[in-house]
Amino acid sequence: MAGKIKTNEIQTGKSSEIKDKIRYIYCGPNLTNKGLIQNTIFIGYPEHLNDLFEKCPSIKGLIVPVNELSKVMQNISKTGTYENLMYKEVLKFISEVR
Repeated sequence: MAGKIKTNEIQTGKSSEIKDKIRYIYCGPNLTNKGLIQNTIFIGYPEHLNDLFEKCPSIKGLIVPVNELSKVMQNISKTGTYENLMYKEVLKFISEVR
């Protein structure tokens, strides 16, 4: 149908209608071998990464609405915050996968 927004075909490899038009951004460390790079923006929640979320749930917690980016990045740099702990969990996951 004309006029419907499609997901980013490069990110997902396929086209599908967007149910969620919110823009999300990944705030975690690069997972280049999994195709997830820090500051990647998604239109709608990136459900195509569900397999990765199952292996490391902290990755999911670092995908946030773009309007929360500043707050989340500040919290990542503060030791002991929820975001900081998730970031460290992702780093641990990366080191175990290599």
